[in-house]
Amino acid sequence: MLKLDQITVQVEGQTVVNQLSLTVQPGQITVLMGPNGSGKTSLLLALAGHPHYQLKGRVTLDGQRIDQLAPEKRARQGLFLGFQTPIAIPGLDPVAFLWEALQQQGQSATLEAIRNQMQHQLKQLALKETVLDHGLNQGLSGGERKKLELLQALILKPKYALLDEPDSGLDIESLQLVAQAIKRLSRQGTGCLVVTHYPRMARQLQPNQVFIIRAGRIVAQGQQELIDQIEAQGYQDLSP
Repeated sequence: MLKLDQITVQVEGQTVVNQLSLTVQPGQITVLMGPNGSGKTSLLLALAGHPHYQLKGRVTLDGQRIDQLAPEKRARQGLFLGFQTPIAIPGLDPVAFLWEALQQQGQSATLEAIRNQMQHQLKQLALKETVLDHGLNQGLSGGERKKLELLQALILKPKYALLDEPDSGLDIESLQLVAQAIKRLSRQGTGCLVVTHYPRMARQLQPNQVFIIRAGRIVAQGQQELIDQIEAQGYQDLSP
């Protein structure tokens, strides 16, 4: 279980998340929805250990406290962050990158075996194999970068994945492919915390639980009926 207990996040002295608590279960999908500026991205970055975000409270991953660990140690404990805007890193071979990440987890695999796994996932995500022949994310669209990041998660099999707006910039077909990939990730046993603005993505994920955040606070919790309510009425009726 990934447990967030009374989490407060500050950026440059300003509180952007205030006394937030929730849990993410292994193999389940939790959706965190809210309007722009509600603290969703700040929460994920703070959980991953971004140095510009000050986190107070307690974060435990399968019973072990991680909020005081360096970012790379949180990753080794099984935490994966999918960025809202994945950057391109020219010269970083995607296959070698995943090989090194697996080595850091204590797993052994050949470059050929990793490439074969990636090729299989590329087909399911409708990505061309040529994405493996350039630097990481180099020359890719925003949507392609999101897909490639999910591919990494599917191979790394983290215990918990924090996915920041994996639906942004996607067309309808890509949205369906990304939702299917997240559900495959959860079926592998990864607990997923997915941030999104939009009911369409939330509905396709068929989440186990849904949280609504406004002004840094959880203002509602539910399941499918809460997604329907947001689509029909928006966030205005949910006060922080």
